[in-house]
Amino acid sequence: MASKKKKATDEHTVDAWVADKEAAQQITSDDLDEVQKRFKGRLSINRMSDGRIAIYPDHPGGECAEFTAFMTASLLFNRRELDLRLI
Repeated sequence: MASKKKKATDEHTVDAWVADKEAAQQITSDDLDEVQKRFKGRLSINRMSDGRIAIYPDHPGGECAEFTAFMTASLLFNRRELDLRLI
């Protein structure tokens, strides 16, 4: 029986933390600025047209473990693969 390989992530997808529309309404611009400052401006933060907010490191690696720990503690964001073409 042939083994199934996990689909490789292409250049259009990122591992992001996403707040759904309801959660995103609780997040202010000041909150997002504070997160950006904490990680020294190394994050991409996007408000999507459907009301969600997506955050992911510009360059995965470096501070990735600290970022993951920080976002895991947040109750407003869920980790998921995100297609950048949808932002």
